[in-house]
Formats: sequence, structure tokens, C-alpha cells
Amino acid sequence: RGACTSKEGNIFFLQQVADFGNACGTIACLHAISNSREWLALEEGAALEDFVRAEMQSSPEERGRALLRAGALRASSESAASSAAAQTRCPDRDGPPLDHHFAAFARSREGRLIELDGTKRAPVDHGPTSAATFLADVASAVKRQFMDVEPDSLDFSLLALTRLTE
Repeated sequence: RGACTSKEGNIFFLQQVADFGNACGTIACLHAISNSREWLALEEGAALEDFVRAEMQSSPEERGRALLRAGALRASSESAASSAAAQTRCPDRDGPPLDHHFAAFARSREGRLIELDGTKRAPVDHGPTSAATFLADVASAVKRQFMDVEPDSLDFSLLALTRLTE
């Protein structure tokens, strides 16, 4: 387990800058989708696709700052978080720090299991993975790095972004 550079494995990583506020869910979704573009085709001209292409050569901090200026993405984030379909009360962007956090895991093109947490300085490499073992590898990393650290905590959930196969 160790830090990797944001360009390693063509991983798209951005840092959550303080000015964006309580938006770790948005950052996690952005990380999950932007690092699934190889098999999850985004429409040409889609706000996220345009953002990733425009910021591909930027540093993680520059990407975080650019997200502040990406009006369509920020508006989508705020709309989704405050919609009636949201199951919890939407925290204020400028509110106090939260007790809960969202991060994402992705598989790099080189077959590495990468943790993407916008509050960290860089992505974290958890070792080798494959398409066939990805979910099991994520579960193992989560158990080892999170659940084993706080075994009595039940404030935990996982969500998978997967491709539908027939």
C-alpha cells in the first residue's frame, strides 16, 4: 500500500479544496465515473467529460480549484444533494465538518487497485487487481484499512458502479 502519482495508470485524481465545502460525495462520484471512462462512455460535450479532458494535464490541486469554476458540475452536485430523492438532510456546504466521508476505488489500466480520496494528497495504491477480482480486492482493502481499524463502527456502506452484462 502506498501513494501513487495522479498520472500513474492514467488515474484522474483531484483534491477536494476547502472552498468547495462538504462535497466528498460529489468528489467520490467524480472519481468513480471519470476513472471508468474506458468502459462507461460519456457523451461528447457532457460536462464531466469536458472537465476531465480539459484538466487531464493539471495537478490534483489545480483540478480541485477548476471544479470550483465548473458551474455545471457544481450545480448538478447541489441539485442532486438537495433533491427530494436524497435520503438524508443535505449538509450546508459551509457547515461544520461531517462525521461521514465518501471515497472511491478504481482499477488502473495497469491493473492496480487505487483508492481515490480527495482529502488525501495523492491516490493510494492498494496493490494488484483485475476485472475479475476487483470487487473482492476492494472488499479486502476496505476490511483491512477501515473495518479492522474501527471494528465496532457500523457507520459504513459500499456502493459499486458496474457495467451491466448480459
